[in-house]
Amino acid sequence: MIELRGNALRKKTINEILEFKKEYPLVKFNFILNEKNDESVSYVKMLEKFVVALGIDYKIISISSVEEGIRYVESCKDDRNNMVIVARPLGFDNEEKIIERISPLQDPDMLTKENIGDLVFGDLNKLPGTAKSVISLLNNYEIDVKGKKALIIGRSISVGMPIFLALQRMGAFCSLAHSKVSVADIKKASLESDIIVLASGQRNLIGSEDISKKAIVIDCGYHSDGKGDIDFVPDCEYFTPVPGGVGPMTIASVIKSGYYLRTLKNDN
Repeated sequence: MIELRGNALRKKTINEILEFKKEYPLVKFNFILNEKNDESVSYVKMLEKFVVALGIDYKIISISSVEEGIRYVESCKDDRNNMVIVARPLGFDNEEKIIERISPLQDPDMLTKENIGDLVFGDLNKLPGTAKSVISLLNNYEIDVKGKKALIIGRSISVGMPIFLALQRMGAFCSLAHSKVSVADIKKASLESDIIVLASGQRNLIGSEDISKKAIVIDCGYHSDGKGDIDFVPDCEYFTPVPGGVGPMTIASVIKSGYYLRTLKNDN
């Protein structure tokens, strides 16, 4: 079995970010969080650690309501160098309304309707961080997905769905499993798949007996015990370990996307 590890690719991405930073030194990342939500705080801590290490300008904004978040997002639109990252989940009802107000040119998470639309039409530069990490790993290890059967388990707008769209665009024969699909059907599809992407956030929906020895298993999950959506090492051809697989690339991918957006022209 070959482990697909993201550390070397992360270093390459960091070098690319530093080159972007030379050309666009005024780019600033605005991290919106809810201090009362542990997941939101944890995500911002990881983002902060990364940008501090690279000397990238940033600001942390703690909000207590959706309305407060919307006001801050609107205030960022005056400067193209502002990038806005909402540390989801914030724990508010209708928190997606904050994302709806972000300019697509200031959306490194690639979650605005405009950026999602571009992805649907084939622009893989508009992949969210985790999804971009998965595709980058496959490309880095020169894994050709054309014609392969791919099963994506989970359909979130930031992970499962964009990975499905990307693999489809790259020529894979894709199936998307979600909460309305029976576990029995997911297990059956898994055993028949060449590529299995675990992105549901649920532990062990499939077992070792549901994975072919020739499969490529990509685990996007991360749980409190430090393991992924499966807590065993599958007997397969390729596997992303947790930690060390997809994870190291995710934050770097988001920050690189911010600089990529800065290179785009504003057509408005």
